[in-house]
Amino acid sequence: ADGDTVTLGEIPAGSVFAFGVLTASATLGSATIAIGTAASPGKYRAAATHTATTPTFFGASTAVDDDPLSANEAPILTNTTAALPSSGTLVVDMYFSQV
Repeated sequence: ADGDTVTLGEIPAGSVFAFGVLTASATLGSATIAIGTAASPGKYRAAATHTATTPTFFGASTAVDDDPLSANEAPILTNTTAALPSSGTLVVDMYFSQV
């Protein structure tokens, strides 16, 4: 539903975010999704719609903080604007390097 969050896993301290990939089996319509943390919902992907049904990269830019995480982090997907579709799948892959 609009305003829901989904925990995407746990990233260990010392990791550095490289990039992510969204793969959806159906368009998400007018729903916007952000990927980040509770304190910074758009840390890895700013809130935006996702209508592609092919793998789509996000976060691979110099704007992303490249400092290693100082503590474990549980990234979340935050849904806003509208509910996600009732059918289909959305896969969120996130790639980190350990330093």
